[in-house]
Amino acid sequence: MRQQPSKVAVTLAGLALLLPAALTAAYQVIINTAAVMDYSAHPYVLQVHGQNLGQYVPIVLWGQQNLVVGNFTPVPDANGFQTFSVELPDPTPPGSYQLSVTRTKKTGKCDDSELSFARFEVTIGAVGPIGSQGLKGDKGDKGDQGIQGFQGIQGLKGDKGDPGIPGVKGDTGDTGAQGQQGAQGPAGAPGPALPYSGTTIIGSGPAFEVINNGGGSAVAVSGTSNHNGVYGWGGYYGVYGWGGYAGVTGGGYTYGVYGATAQGTGVYGSGYYGVYGEATTHGVYGSNSTGSWGVYSAGDLAATGTKSFVEPHPTDPTKTIRYVALEGPEAGTYFRGTARTVGRQAVIEVPETFRIVTAEEGLTVQLTPVGEFAQMAVFSQDLNQIVVRSTREVTFHYLVQGVRRAFNDWQVVAEGQEFRPASPDQKMPSWLTEEAKSRLISNGTYNSDGTVNMSTAERLGWAQKWRDEAIAKATQETGAAKSK
Repeated sequence: MRQQPSKVAVTLAGLALLLPAALTAAYQVIINTAAVMDYSAHPYVLQVHGQNLGQYVPIVLWGQQNLVVGNFTPVPDANGFQTFSVELPDPTPPGSYQLSVTRTKKTGKCDDSELSFARFEVTIGAVGPIGSQGLKGDKGDKGDQGIQGFQGIQGLKGDKGDPGIPGVKGDTGDTGAQGQQGAQGPAGAPGPALPYSGTTIIGSGPAFEVINNGGGSAVAVSGTSNHNGVYGWGGYYGVYGWGGYAGVTGGGYTYGVYGATAQGTGVYGSGYYGVYGEATTHGVYGSNSTGSWGVYSAGDLAATGTKSFVEPHPTDPTKTIRYVALEGPEAGTYFRGTARTVGRQAVIEVPETFRIVTAEEGLTVQLTPVGEFAQMAVFSQDLNQIVVRSTREVTFHYLVQGVRRAFNDWQVVAEGQEFRPASPDQKMPSWLTEEAKSRLISNGTYNSDGTVNMSTAERLGWAQKWRDEAIAKATQETGAAKSK
């Protein structure tokens, strides 16, 4: 265990060089001083100051004990001095000791030169009396203010208090006297006799109009029949309806809403959902016998399921063949074909239609040799032609792919409201896949029981929009009722 530094001290005894006076050549090892480096912190560490110690760590003996050398400076300073430190045995009793320093070679062995060795006498004595305390220093300047510490974590929420005692229910008041029955109003105009048919000529406005301001689930016109519940034919609209919930609602064994036109649009809708269909077979069905589009979208077309084409099965009438459209994070275009290199080169001409709709950037080409081995490479490519070279003449297949010019910056993840509930009472749609339902629960759109997550609805402003819509609808109904 290390002794307290107050017991002994290492002091400089003198410059006793035990070498002949004649050995004062330029390379003679000289020890100038050997003194305690820092008595308060390291009372047994000597800082040795000398000359001609060489460029390799010297060998140092304390009496007969080999000491470890540290902090050796192999390159002399401007005055030719070198330094190193050694730690004496702890404790070292008072007495006179020899500090021997021997210069070494690169191999770590002693230098054979007779000038490579020097001794220095060091005396360890008792520590002198403690000196008187010095004068108190002046007060230092005030330090800079430390940085503000981090805010502590919020404390735990307290327990919910007990519910208050319910107040006493008041007595039920007496029933008021019944008022007198009012006089019967005049009889209304007789309705049209059935069957009814009428013809009129007016410049604008409806020939037949029914308004129901009853609110709730009121219906203005209702028709029930074994064939057509409501049938209309017009030069512009066959049937026109406007409602707070749905303009036209239909349900039937065959078609809920059926529209046919000679030139225009069979069924036209506008609103949050232009046309909304829900059925056990086809939600919305369209057909065209002229070879044009059965269903046409003037913008992007989206689906939560796959996009497929179907064809009849050749042997089983209960089955269909369904191929699914390839999907990816881009609006891809492609053309493909087969060619052959002549003179180890082939030029693939890019079709004009591909060039019109495809962006220059992002073209890729795949080559497949057919029938024999060959190395092939695309030498150059653009929207006009693709130059291919091979190590031998060979037939090959090619596939050229690109990205639609108008959708070159397509964003896979974007803002959307396709899965936003339309009202606080809406349930999670049953037609969604289990994967989609799981995501809508995890992102907070719906609760696990299928109800709307009102916390998310409030945070994103959906609930406020629903309240505003309800107020606007109630105001509209109130104004219509007053105008009766």
